[in-house]
Amino acid sequence: MEEILMEGVCNRIKSKVNVQTGKAQLTSKSFIYYKHSLKKSVLLGAFAALTKPSFDFEVPLTDIASISNTKYGLNNHVLVMTLKDGTEYKFAVAKYPE
Repeated sequence: MEEILMEGVCNRIKSKVNVQTGKAQLTSKSFIYYKHSLKKSVLLGAFAALTKPSFDFEVPLTDIASISNTKYGLNNHVLVMTLKDGTEYKFAVAKYPE
């Protein structure tokens, strides 16, 4: 049975000028990312986080090579997830998980 271990606001950093607002969910089997549309983010700003995001992608935990914490721009809590195929995702999080 799949269990939700952690979830919350998690903004995907696509580049220094492109940050996608969203939510992430860490389960016992995968990392799931939900995104807010650009239109919703522009119209609602910070309030977009209060609305329901749509599914973007899911990564099985077995595909993750490493996870680290780094500073990126002005954000001190950036989670960097590197997959075994070399794909890298960056997420701004409120607090880096222990």
